[in-house]
Amino acid sequence: MKKANAIVNKAICILFAAVATLGLTGCEVYEIVHTVQLQSDQKLIQQRQKITQGFNKSPDTDAWHEQRQQLAKTMGDRIFDKDFGRVFDSLVVTLGNLELTVKSMERTSGFISASGITLPPTESSQMYREAVNEWCKQNGYDPSVLDKQFKTSEMRNVGEIIDAGGMKGKYEKMQHGLTFQLIKMTDTQTKVKLRFSDVYYPAEVEAYYKLVWSGVDKQIFVDQNIEGGVEKRN
Repeated sequence: MKKANAIVNKAICILFAAVATLGLTGCEVYEIVHTVQLQSDQKLIQQRQKITQGFNKSPDTDAWHEQRQQLAKTMGDRIFDKDFGRVFDSLVVTLGNLELTVKSMERTSGFISASGITLPPTESSQMYREAVNEWCKQNGYDPSVLDKQFKTSEMRNVGEIIDAGGMKGKYEKMQHGLTFQLIKMTDTQTKVKLRFSDVYYPAEVEAYYKLVWSGVDKQIFVDQNIEGGVEKRN
């Protein structure tokens, strides 16, 4: 990209140096400069589209898959010293607190699924860009092209349209989901497996684990202290 910019700048310098020799008018110079800048912007658009299309088509990498598997082992399972029914109820309330949509739940099997999990806007945007940067590096793309400014107003408008319906929009519209699987260990001990779906970037998966487990811990603490405690639920 630096090399391309240097070439464009050099071409413009040569052009202005030739004005006196060729006797070009101001309008003619403007048109030539504009054409050179437009060609540069068109190349930039093509580079952005390659990243956009690649990321949308396959927003995952082998390295990320391995990292997610490791996160599931270290952060995905928890054991609570509470009866099965109490833990189940607390998990359902936690999903509501996190503004998730419960898709299915079955007390007998101890299975709960929900969708729509998100991080706070600022953290989400930061996480998204980190994911794109890593994905680009692992797939041989230069993420800096996403930050480069267009030189012409025409291509700035095109860029805004592409960005509005491009990577971030589709990435964030994915229905990030989660599932809880409860296992009754004893009458007073319950194991919970937490897993996420359609979430690829390991750092985002880790952030979701922390978010959900924190919410679960708070809700169980609240439930066990309501009116001096709650009755055992089967």
